[in-house]
Amino acid sequence: MPKKNKIAIKTILSLFVILSCLLGYTVWEFIYGANVYYEKDQNEYLYIKNEATFEDVYETLKAYSFLENPESFKWLAGVMNYSNNVHAGRYKLKRGMSNRALLIKLRSGQQDPIKIQFERLLKIEDIAATFSEELQCDYDELISLLRDESFLSSYGFTRVSVIGLFTPDTYLFNWNTTAHGVIDRMYAEYKKFWSESRRNKAKVVGLTPLEVITLASIVEQESWVKSERPDVAAVYLNRLKINMRLQADPTIKFIVKGQNIKRVLNKHLKIKSPYNTYLNYGLPPGPICLPTKNAIEAVLNPSKHDYLYFCANADFSGRHAFAKNHKEHMRNARAYQKALNARKVYN
Repeated sequence: MPKKNKIAIKTILSLFVILSCLLGYTVWEFIYGANVYYEKDQNEYLYIKNEATFEDVYETLKAYSFLENPESFKWLAGVMNYSNNVHAGRYKLKRGMSNRALLIKLRSGQQDPIKIQFERLLKIEDIAATFSEELQCDYDELISLLRDESFLSSYGFTRVSVIGLFTPDTYLFNWNTTAHGVIDRMYAEYKKFWSESRRNKAKVVGLTPLEVITLASIVEQESWVKSERPDVAAVYLNRLKINMRLQADPTIKFIVKGQNIKRVLNKHLKIKSPYNTYLNYGLPPGPICLPTKNAIEAVLNPSKHDYLYFCANADFSGRHAFAKNHKEHMRNARAYQKALNARKVYN
């Protein structure tokens, strides 16, 4: 073979090897090289809505400039058949992530859950807002379900009791949880919270779980001092046992909500409402707020005493003065009313 031909063949082989190496490196870079990028102050989460397609995901990644080389991601996504494995959710991206690492995360649906915490909420609307602000869950759809008597009956709740479905705590939710999904999850948590032990304690105090929650909502609003709540709960339980009206001021404030009254007056006590515990015997129809676990435990584990009355202390410490009879109670009440007058709190 002529020398020139040998040189030409060697040159071609050398070029082939170089091109193969370059191609191999490019492919390796497309698969394993760093491709995810975002600024330090940029949102590092990718949100994929329910029913989203691969094109939706791809356009979102490009729109937020998450990829240094979008085309390499698109090529590997085709190789890994991601278009048939798109999962909705919230995914935390890591700077320097490779296309392969990102696609494995997205393909498997390994989304990063959102922490949701709620307690001391007054209305079901507040709860719905908490979920809709954090999740893809639609506020109007959730509210509609929480007001649907037929739907709620399948869970054992009504419109006036449904706030008791939500046990205050911190939960992890997937971002794409639907309104139905929220209710199903909270019902599962409700059943978990109301263990056999707690149900037995409810029976001991003569209440159902929902009645415990209703009374706990009153205890919650009556005393902000957690250590005192078992004493307050015991007073109300003592009254229920002898069929004495609860006469709970928080139920009056619930009736006149929006007026932001600081002092319950005689005119308020005459308002006709099923929630007026000054006029009606027993518990109100449902909870007046979402009680904390502490208030629920106070009802399930009440103090043992024979007090039937209590009144806020005149020192405004947040604590209460307890009494066994009406005469003692009126003495405590007059002291507190005098203190309110001194501070010019008349309504």
